[in-house]
Amino acid sequence: MRRVCGFTTDPVGTDPIDVATVFMADVFTRQPAVQDSTWNALHTQAGHLTGPMATAAAQAPSPAPKPISEWAAGARSGDTLTAMVRADGDTTVNGDTATVPVTFAQTVQHQSGQATPYTTYTATITLQDAAGEVESQQLLH
Repeated sequence: MRRVCGFTTDPVGTDPIDVATVFMADVFTRQPAVQDSTWNALHTQAGHLTGPMATAAAQAPSPAPKPISEWAAGARSGDTLTAMVRADGDTTVNGDTATVPVTFAQTVQHQSGQATPYTTYTATITLQDAAGEVESQQLLH
């Protein structure tokens, strides 16, 4: 069980679309006021990852990733960058591997309650059936 955006989820036994969208939303939701860098969001999911993503999440890179330009302002204001992830195309399943095309839409949630669209991009998520673990991702745009 894990908490995602205030909800407790258990991705084990769910379909590939659910697993891909929940985990990637977690990885791409960021809180500059409590996280030192974008790597921290990835690191929080380390126990659920395999393959290249697990390697990247296991230990902070050296040198540390360059903060996105808005990071310091987001930290001062307490803004949160939320990611909504939706399936965007046909999911393919081949044995224990599934490939899920997704679209990410990130929005800045301000302390005032206002929201500002930030960025949208697509990716292909590859899942290996290992108790709901995400194997890898490939960003397309």
